[in-house]
Amino acid sequence: KKATEKALGEMIKMRRREGAAMAADMKRRLRTITTLTRSIMRDAPQVLEKYRQRLKSRIAELVDSPANDTGRLEMEITLFADKCDISEECTRLLSHIDLFTHALAEDKPVGKTLTFILQEMNRESNTIASKSPDTNVAGAVIALKEELEKLRELAQNAE
Repeated sequence: KKATEKALGEMIKMRRREGAAMAADMKRRLRTITTLTRSIMRDAPQVLEKYRQRLKSRIAELVDSPANDTGRLEMEITLFADKCDISEECTRLLSHIDLFTHALAEDKPVGKTLTFILQEMNRESNTIASKSPDTNVAGAVIALKEELEKLRELAQNAE
């Protein structure tokens, strides 16, 4: 009985050390994701301005064309409005990072919660990538998704 209790006690200590190491790694990765997200947010106005200039040029072409198609013009404007703004997705991504951090601090099993939050974070990063035509943003999203995948692997081993 003493040997079993001692072995169990050692196993619990080892699992706590392993859990602490995993949590520290997750926190480092969350900091990287936060940095990447803030970088995307910082670049967003310039991306928006470049896209606006391209759209302005395209609209001028459509207005000057002999077959001036107002429906096409309205469609281009609608696409512009939908496509450009990634601020909401970035804000939600930062919010999910906070949720993930708080879940890590819980003194109860959180593996499924972390996995769910990571799905939401991945969804936001996909939306950012699809909305932004900028290569710098695309590169940052790829790096962000790499970190999310590493977090997902860690979360699968969390209790």
